Amino acid sequence: MSDDSCVHIERGRPNSLMCVSRWGKASAVALVVMGLSGCALFIPEPEAETSYFTKLRGPSGPVRLFVRDEGRGKPIVFLHGFGGSGFSWRFLYPDLSRSYRLISLDLKGFGRSDKPLDDRYSILDHADLVAQFLEKKRLKNVTLVGHSFGGGVALATILKMRARAPRRVNKLVLLDSVAYKQKLPLFIELLQAPVIALVGVTMIPPEIQTTAALKYAFYDDYRITKESILEYARPLYTIGGKYAAVTTARQIIPKNLEAYTRLYPTIKVPALIIWCKHDRVVPLINALRLEAELPRSRLKIINDCGHIPQEESPRETVRLIRKFVK
Repeated sequence: MSDDSCVHIERGRPNSLMCVSRWGKASAVALVVMGLSGCALFIPEPEAETSYFTKLRGPSGPVRLFVRDEGRGKPIVFLHGFGGSGFSWRFLYPDLSRSYRLISLDLKGFGRSDKPLDDRYSILDHADLVAQFLEKKRLKNVTLVGHSFGGGVALATILKMRARAPRRVNKLVLLDSVAYKQKLPLFIELLQAPVIALVGVTMIPPEIQTTAALKYAFYDDYRITKESILEYARPLYTIGGKYAAVTTARQIIPKNLEAYTRLYPTIKVPALIIWCKHDRVVPLINALRLEAELPRSRLKIINDCGHIPQEESPRETVRLIRKFVK
């Protein structure tokens, strides 16, 4: 980790505010000024030896994604949801890493990955980087696991790679996945409103933002830990983290999403769809539609679960994934 000042969004390299097209120069400057007070609180922790950064080609220059890579065997690649990070898979690692190679990515703009001030944060933009990563690491026969926003990224990744590298991914697991146009949760709708978003991400403490989002997503509040609140709030103490959250929220449903959804029936890899019965973020009806449109899919519903099965029902999630992958 390098010594970053608050305006150095990519670690060790300053970013010019002139690259901001979505917010405009005034909004970006306002974020810098209003967010300075929280920057000193962002203190990265030492990482395990199995964690590293990988450099990929981004639209505005190199982008480093943070990777956690553990275990041996068939590779399973995990893609987290909106506002998440590889941390969200922590409960799955102890069991699954005994049999498989587990690789979790912090998507661009989230967790410990770089957070450039560009406007390329859509599902399709993230899929480009994930496809690059799979090719760079020469991974084959991958089980690609995506949760929520990361599920949409997983679907787009498979569609992008099916022609040039059809053997990279041979199984797909979708957890409460974004897949179709839908009504968005209020906290995401607020992030799409320029003035409200600017005030919200700069004036409301990150822990309060994170707690509210987790309470909306979880079925049982008692499962929300202080550790998870602090970890998910961590990036929101940086200007880049604030910018990435708002920009991703504005692009969370791509304009050309319907063109992609029409291609779902062409995805021939076996797919496991895991859904929480009480999901208020992505409704269960989307799971039923996915099961109907993915020709080799099966749907498993977890009771007493809200939107994040890998954290709310990790044992059942592990059981379902293990049975599907073997």
